Amino acid sequence: MTLRLMLPVLFTTICNNFLTFFYHNFQEAAIDEYFKPIDKNAKIIADLQLDKEEKQMKEMAKVMQEQIKMQREITMKRAEAASVESNDTKVGEKVAEIPPK
Repeated sequence: MTLRLMLPVLFTTICNNFLTFFYHNFQEAAIDEYFKPIDKNAKIIADLQLDKEEKQMKEMAKVMQEQIKMQREITMKRAEAASVESNDTKVGEKVAEIPPK
C-alpha cells in the first residue's frame, strides 16, 4: 500500500483512539463529580463513627482503671484485716501462755 492510501486509515484510527480516550476520561470525570457529594457524606459518617468509637474506648479505659483501683483497695483492706486477725491471734496465744497468779 502506498502512503497516500494509508493516510486516511491512519487518520481515522488516530481520531477514533483520541475520541475513545477523551470519552472515557470525560465519563470518569463525570462519574467522579457525581459521586463527590456521596463520598463527602460517607467520609463524614466514617469520621463520626470513629469519633464515637474513640469516645467509647476512652470511657471503657476509665471504667477499667476505676475497677483496678477498687480491686486494689479491696485487696489492701483484706490484707490489713488478715494482719489484724493474725496479731489478735498472737496476742490471744500469749495471753493463754501466761500462767494465772
